Amino acid sequence: MMCVMPSSSAGSARSEHNGRAKVFVVGLGLIGGSLGMALRASGRYTVDGFDIEAHCLDRALALGAIDRAAKSLDGAAGADLVVVATPLFAMPLVFAELGRHLRGSRGCHEHAERCKNDREADSGSEGKGEGDGKGAASRTVVTDVGGAKGYVILLAREHLAPDVPFVGGHPMAGSEHEGIEHATEGLLRGCHYVLTPAEWADDCAVQAVKGACEAAGAVPQVVDPDDHDGVVAATSHLPLVVAACLAQVAGKRAAIQPSIWDLASGGFRDTTRVASGNPEMGAGMLVANAARVLDALGEFQCELDEVRRLIAEALRGADTSGPGAVRDFLSQARASRQAWLDRERLAGRAQDRGEAARKGGACAWASPMH
Repeated sequence: MMCVMPSSSAGSARSEHNGRAKVFVVGLGLIGGSLGMALRASGRYTVDGFDIEAHCLDRALALGAIDRAAKSLDGAAGADLVVVATPLFAMPLVFAELGRHLRGSRGCHEHAERCKNDREADSGSEGKGEGDGKGAASRTVVTDVGGAKGYVILLAREHLAPDVPFVGGHPMAGSEHEGIEHATEGLLRGCHYVLTPAEWADDCAVQAVKGACEAAGAVPQVVDPDDHDGVVAATSHLPLVVAACLAQVAGKRAAIQPSIWDLASGGFRDTTRVASGNPEMGAGMLVANAARVLDALGEFQCELDEVRRLIAEALRGADTSGPGAVRDFLSQARASRQAWLDRERLAGRAQDRGEAARKGGACAWASPMH
């Protein structure tokens, strides 16, 4: 399906860019910069960018992440797609400002009817895929890359006009490294890109964001925002807390056992990697998704209490199997992780991500650091 661009202010903006859709990225860090690079490389989009840090704008231009640097959010009004790629704590101010600049070119009902007519007109056409840059809606569509979708949808509902569609987004890729300097064109290649459309976003708006995801090499997947927040609480936000706690334990022991840093090796490095991420971004995720994170922490505490009990019983000799119960606990954990790895290999994502990481110089893994 292709949603045809009618002649409007947004349509005129597109024609000025040789048929390419115009994207406006707010926040030029790792994800915003990588997305800008990928969209520009596809040849289907022009990318303008804004960041409160002037040096980020300069580097984004130098690295090819954007075509033009914007001095304010005013330019968002002329874009087909606005991507909010700031930390979660910064999003309330960003959405409030966008709400003052953006207004849809027509009401939602009229636009939905136009999209319906476009789909019927395109139903027999060949060679018109969803992922081409020409599939954007006539209004400015807003999306984001935040890791707590319920929180961001509330911001969009509060600040955006009813005729400005919002489609939440969360690329399941990233790195413990931050900033535009670590952005790479291939960072999103092969990764799941979660989409959580708001209730007032029509199909054309969803297709516009899907097209951008696909142009960046990602695999878009529409997910309920509550389901997303529950899943990432366990697989992304909880690992951050665990890694931080491990780093804290080692750091406090170092005061009385300085040799701990000499003896720490690969296991400690791998397990604590996400603790190297930006504390502001991490805190934003944990607080924005607090209820789900607390649920995940409760489940984790139960498992921690269980393995502690098993080890204590083995120490006391109360468990006649010796280390058997502990071994069974670890065997179950290994089986759970192996099931995930097998699923990744079956989908071919593990190989794709590894290839993207080798070419792009960044870790293409499901990271909480965005």
